[in-house]
Amino acid sequence: MTKVQSWWGVKMKTKISAVFGIAILTGIVGCNGNTFKSIGQTAAESLGGGQSPTQSSQVPACVINDSDYILNEQLIDFEITDQAGIDFGFNLLSGFINAFGLNISTKSGTMNMGLHLVPSLTPSSSIADSQGQATSSSNSFSFNLGFGQFGINGNYFYQTPLATLTSNTLKNGLGNLRAQFNNNVTQWTSRVVYADQNTEQYVIPAGTMAGVRLNDEFSFYNMNYVWSGAPCASNLIAAVRTTTLPIAEAVVVQVSSSQAVLQVSTRNTVDPIELGAQVVPANLPLAAGETYRTLANSVQVGQILNTQIPINGSAAVDLGVFFSEQTQSLLSSFNW
Repeated sequence: MTKVQSWWGVKMKTKISAVFGIAILTGIVGCNGNTFKSIGQTAAESLGGGQSPTQSSQVPACVINDSDYILNEQLIDFEITDQAGIDFGFNLLSGFINAFGLNISTKSGTMNMGLHLVPSLTPSSSIADSQGQATSSSNSFSFNLGFGQFGINGNYFYQTPLATLTSNTLKNGLGNLRAQFNNNVTQWTSRVVYADQNTEQYVIPAGTMAGVRLNDEFSFYNMNYVWSGAPCASNLIAAVRTTTLPIAEAVVVQVSSSQAVLQVSTRNTVDPIELGAQVVPANLPLAAGETYRTLANSVQVGQILNTQIPINGSAAVDLGVFFSEQTQSLLSSFNW
């Protein structure tokens, strides 16, 4: 596992810790009536011709990705014991596999899932890895598991104790992943994904879902991204700030659920703020009763492997869509 090293040392006025959230592109509407429906398209029209990702051939696409991290999952162990004491399921570590029947009168169940969090910028590296485990006894797991109904009735899965087992597995894994993430990542950051140099307004892919509010203040640092080969198609060797002090300070003037527009308020250099520039909190004003604030990084649910459940006498049942839906709902419930 590659541990993330901190390149920064800016003293914060408000306590900041990195938390997860899910980025969803929506419209930004400000008090002046300008609307940003999607980064790099209508934003250029609204701001009078700025620099969008599609307009800049100098900035690799992965640098201005809207997601900070990608969460990949793998089902390692899924075993069910029926009322007769027969084990069904599979275990990748031991090589055990015994196909399920279409209907099983269950007695107990166990599940083990691996969770792998990677940066969107460098998906070959690792931010945190964990496993989630859960068991269900006969008191809570005694039911007729009709796998054949999963493809017919999408709600059937959530009516079974199996949904509780998978949810508990994910909760355990996400809790472990969160602890590792906190050890490896020490500061919240975002990136400039749209720039209007004329008005000095810049868009970051973080909004109210991340905890960003109007009048929040942020600092900008241009970055030097060093790749081993072609940008985004090779390993990222280093991502280093080009200056020790921020090149500018800015304040949030528009915000939606997943995006915010920052207006430069202070200039420390005449350097243009580039697409992909690092954005870090400088001052997050506290509301009445607050003692600190947290901001959320965006997480995209990526690959979910080994969700094809082997069924005797029938095609395999894929539980992947259920794992994805449960994962997305649990990210927010963990305040990530």
